[in-house]
Amino acid sequence: MGMVAGDQHQRSRDLFLQPAGLWLWCLPGCAAIGASILEGSHRLSMTAVGIVWTIATLWIGFACAWNARRSGRLHCLVDGTLLPALAVVGLLNVVGLLVMSWNIYWAVFGAVLVAGFISEILGKRYYI
Repeated sequence: MGMVAGDQHQRSRDLFLQPAGLWLWCLPGCAAIGASILEGSHRLSMTAVGIVWTIATLWIGFACAWNARRSGRLHCLVDGTLLPALAVVGLLNVVGLLVMSWNIYWAVFGAVLVAGFISEILGKRYYI
């Protein structure tokens, strides 16, 4: 398979570029944003919001790991490795075994996303 044909094959297997991307990334992202809004209007407790954020992070991380295995997308390899680990940190925060500001949690989440996309900015979208 030539380089162009290989890239096309990887793109065809990339879930982010398919309708499944809505369920795999947009749904948990919207849940996290919705929980934030509900917490801001005092309709959800911080504990409940932390649970939603942790589940959303885990969901996104597993979706990225699955997509990395399917398509070889490099940023999904990074995110699929680091976001589930961050979800563990979120769980520890929710149950009180770790005390950390959720602002730090989201800063780390953002840093993971940026780190994952650096390869794409540099022109390397797929690792295989």
